[in-house]
Amino acid sequence: MSTFASTNTDILAAGKATYDKICAACHAKDLSGGAGFNLKDEEWVHGDSTTALINNISQGFPNAGMPAFKHMLSTEEIKNVAQYIQSQRQGFSKLSYKIYAVDEAPNTVEYQFDPSMAPTKTGVARDNLIDFSIPEAPYYIIEYSGILHNPITQPTYLFAAAVKRHRIELEINGKAVEPAVNRWQRRLWPIAQGKHNVTLRFFRVRHERAATPKLDMYIVNESVTQKLFAVSESGKRFMAQTKVPVLSNTKAKIVRKKIVDLPANSIAVGHPNKLNFAFNTKTCQIVGAWSGDLLNVGPNVERRGRDASIPLGTWLFKYPKVLGISSESQCRLIKYSAAPQPTIVFEQEGQSYSLTSVGSGQNKLHLQYALLGNKDELKHPLNFTLPQGLNFVLSDPKSGTVINEPSLAIGQHEWQIEIDTNTETKQ
Repeated sequence: MSTFASTNTDILAAGKATYDKICAACHAKDLSGGAGFNLKDEEWVHGDSTTALINNISQGFPNAGMPAFKHMLSTEEIKNVAQYIQSQRQGFSKLSYKIYAVDEAPNTVEYQFDPSMAPTKTGVARDNLIDFSIPEAPYYIIEYSGILHNPITQPTYLFAAAVKRHRIELEINGKAVEPAVNRWQRRLWPIAQGKHNVTLRFFRVRHERAATPKLDMYIVNESVTQKLFAVSESGKRFMAQTKVPVLSNTKAKIVRKKIVDLPANSIAVGHPNKLNFAFNTKTCQIVGAWSGDLLNVGPNVERRGRDASIPLGTWLFKYPKVLGISSESQCRLIKYSAAPQPTIVFEQEGQSYSLTSVGSGQNKLHLQYALLGNKDELKHPLNFTLPQGLNFVLSDPKSGTVINEPSLAIGQHEWQIEIDTNTETKQ
């Protein structure tokens, strides 16, 4: 089956460029909504077909503050935006349920579902979310069927916070799928990128205290470090409770929390100009940088450190790309402070260094390194690792002289790396 209305990368790139320029101000750059609707979740108020989207963009909703973009954009531009929005959709569409009342069975595992059974109740799922608490009978099977819109950029898992006695059956595009992981509160089924026909059955055919109908379900990333979106009603309620943003709008901040997609022992450094980075205290390298707000630490707090905090912005680069002194030896963090400017002091190969970061204007981040202690002990040049995908300027902060190679000669005690997000290149 077709994954989305379009998988043409040129069309999607063109649609994204127009969306970022015209639509993001109201609907957010990540389509999560603001003044306008969320455009990627499971609720689509004005229709979800390509035709409906094109019509909505063209005609607008003047009474709600959305202009008719047919006067500003070409037909091709509107179509590209509609295709891009569809490609970013998350969650179920056309989700319906069937409930089968059954007699109590001696064993949940042994009970055999008969597909020819007539359901005692059918309906359309509210908000396209799975809800196992709908049935009123004590023993039942509830079956959900719908179209799951999964990210096109990465493989994922369907995650269920299930216990051993929860019996759940999953079919994807008509084929039964077994869980890849089945542990306490952690059941995972692999889900490929794109759009899929999904059928899911939950069995409650024997009264068991642990077999509660409340079951959190999510789509998570491949490393199972981030809940991307909820597919059950209780899961969405949980995610809404785990939004605890840490912002650096007025002053710089340093936060030591687990961060999604980054190595353990990384600390986040945020600046008021919304350019942020993560410094790893084991390698003393910068393992990620992003533009936007600092972190949502809610998942980390709510799950008592088991889930990672989420950067609230767009990655400039992230691990395994790194920035820092090239060295195979383990480093040692000495101290760090956020005022007056974020400064990290560390030791590597017997030498002590400081890293001070300064946000400049809206688009620049200055990383100022200095050799501390006995500066004459540096016996060999320092080499730097710089990630591809951004343009950097390496210079002497005192003279302003540009250093053309990512290497410092003996006698160089201070240096600066400037990141200018206006000069971002393709990664």
